[in-house]
Amino acid sequence: MAVETSKTEIMHLEEQIQLFSGRISLLEETSVQIKDSAASVVSKLDNQLDELESHSSQSITCLIHRLSACGGEFNVLQNMLHNYLAEQKELLKENEDLAIGLRKKEKEMSEMIKSATESAKKIVQLEKIIEEKDDELAARVQEKR
Repeated sequence: MAVETSKTEIMHLEEQIQLFSGRISLLEETSVQIKDSAASVVSKLDNQLDELESHSSQSITCLIHRLSACGGEFNVLQNMLHNYLAEQKELLKENEDLAIGLRKKEKEMSEMIKSATESAKKIVQLEKIIEEKDDELAARVQEKR
């Protein structure tokens, strides 16, 4: 009986071995499928990462070029502004100089008008004196006659 029990146990163990062998084969297949699927996903992710890196590199290069162009434009505009401000400063100085010259001319003109007015008054006085002298001379001439 011991031999029969041993044979039964051996058969049972062989069945268990076949069952476990089937499970192991199934697990190995699943493992291979998971490995292939993971490799595919990793490959896709690697490609997407390469695309992202390429796009980022292009975007950064484009951004650097745009920033460089903006920097150049900024320098041009800054120079234009400096030139404009220098021109405005020069025009203000010219305007001040012209205003000073105008005030001098106005003062000279005022003095000339004052002098002309005084001269006109003197002429009127001298004409009166001449008229008086003419009258005196005419009176003397008539007295002598």
